[in-house]
Amino acid sequence: ARLRPATPRAERVSREAAAPPSPVAAPAAVETPSVAPLEAQAAAGLESLTMPDGGRLSAKRLETPRDRLFGNMYSETLPAEGLLFVGGEEVDGFIWQKNTLVPWDYVITDSKGAVTQVITEAPPSPPDTPWGKVGLLPYHGSHSLTLPAGEAARRGLKPGVVIPELAGRVERREVPALAAQAMSGESGMTAVLDHFANMPDAYSELEDLLVILRREGGRDALARFYDGALSRPEFRRNFHEGTLSRFDLSLWAARTHPNRLLAVALRALIFWPKTFVHESGHYLAYLLFGVRPRKFRVFVTGGGFVQAPEGTKLRPWQQAFVSAAGPLLQLVTGLALMSAGMPAFEAVANGSAHAALDAGEIVSVLLGYLYALTAVPSGSQDIPDGAWALGHRRFSAEMNWRRETGMFGGTYRILGQMLVTESAGTEPPGWRNEAGRVLGEGPEPPPQNTR
Repeated sequence: ARLRPATPRAERVSREAAAPPSPVAAPAAVETPSVAPLEAQAAAGLESLTMPDGGRLSAKRLETPRDRLFGNMYSETLPAEGLLFVGGEEVDGFIWQKNTLVPWDYVITDSKGAVTQVITEAPPSPPDTPWGKVGLLPYHGSHSLTLPAGEAARRGLKPGVVIPELAGRVERREVPALAAQAMSGESGMTAVLDHFANMPDAYSELEDLLVILRREGGRDALARFYDGALSRPEFRRNFHEGTLSRFDLSLWAARTHPNRLLAVALRALIFWPKTFVHESGHYLAYLLFGVRPRKFRVFVTGGGFVQAPEGTKLRPWQQAFVSAAGPLLQLVTGLALMSAGMPAFEAVANGSAHAALDAGEIVSVLLGYLYALTAVPSGSQDIPDGAWALGHRRFSAEMNWRRETGMFGGTYRILGQMLVTESAGTEPPGWRNEAGRVLGEGPEPPPQNTR
């Protein structure tokens, strides 16, 4: 089960270099008693929570984006007495019941730890449930606690009661405080890296952090952050890497492409203009609706984002148009480039071989094909964002989940599978092992290609 914010993100992003972000998870695996010392529980990723009945509850904390992605799917038991997701600011959203085998209780709290909602015995949506009929339950809050069905009532959890350990646990923190922590020492740097590893969509905050690190800590502070970040898969699977490369390309290249600066330059030459066109589509769409974006970023790694001012409100159809504008402008540009270069190929067809040697026209056609054919994959996040804005929430949640798992193929294949049938589809190889790893029931999966 996963939690999906109902409010579309202000950031529009093209996904050349990353797996985005999106929803957050609600969890689950093998029951363990909560009698271990608090230090031992913390080391095992467990938290001891104070219950209204005066007792304690041991909950396993979902710590990585990968753990949150798989949550309590395919599980009938929990790894502890509960499963805890610590979220960000309070939002209105939906709990997505994908691949749940048994009913669960979901306890939602606000940023102060006060229970805002209790969903009891949520109906399961087994793996054979068509994606168009998977349970989608509305919620409002910051954090979630998953419990076996009936446990919330037994523990006295109801709206208004407070779980003190969840007070003040909102993940988004002031950037200057994060920068000071990062420069305080190795443990501080590790804590800040953990913070951003669990927030794959925090591009703007990461950018602001790097500005402070470069200004106050110099290149050495940036280098230490790069070394820590690029050793973690979470930073190599998403746009964090694009932000890193933007601030110091030589540092990034030395750590990702040793002795291959030419390859980096060629990648930038080919993909930077394409991403610029894509992001320009989002930017122009915002301007069309009277919104001047706060940030416009394009990375040499092939990704970028446009960020609207905080609090921007658009109508659903306007938000969907902004999402579609990037892929559409990229497609139109590709077709225009192909058209401009066609004289070279027409010359070949007419037997005028010397005219076909016009390098500019040939390059124009090749780039046109590249732009046009990658318009949809570049919008792999724009498509579900637009669908969400228009109210097609199950489609959005399903596509995001299939894309983020990395087990269902590329964007064209995912869309084809989903549009041809609403069935759950063939279970991808390694899925049960991955879900079992999150719940403590399976082996560690082999490393994935994060490039």
